[in-house]
Amino acid sequence: MDDIELLDGLLAVYRDLSGWYGELRELSEKILGRLVLSRGDLSGIVPMLKHKQELLAAIERRRGETAGLETLWQERKQLITDRRAARFNLLLEETSAQMKRFIDTEEQVKRRLEHIMNRESAGDNGK
Repeated sequence: MDDIELLDGLLAVYRDLSGWYGELRELSEKILGRLVLSRGDLSGIVPMLKHKQELLAAIERRRGETAGLETLWQERKQLITDRRAARFNLLLEETSAQMKRFIDTEEQVKRRLEHIMNRESAGDNGK
């Protein structure tokens, strides 16, 4: 595989990953909003959680399919001067930022769920 094919393959993969992480972040924001409004009723988020699992599975599959490309990139990146390399580096930064925003939102969802669970536990203990 030559450098151009490698970069084109990586660009395609990371465009997908960046898009999926962005979609995951948006989904997590919707879940968080639903949790805030639901007052502990989690039934409304079940379809969103299913979609989230599907997106995470797609990410895992895509990453598994392309592990070889990432290894080649690590071996060759210092030698590649094609402009695609600069685009790929920008896309890596964008994907990393998307992942961070998703993780930050997931932390908020986690805290909200813990709050709901603690509130329900306290309610059960008071009966």
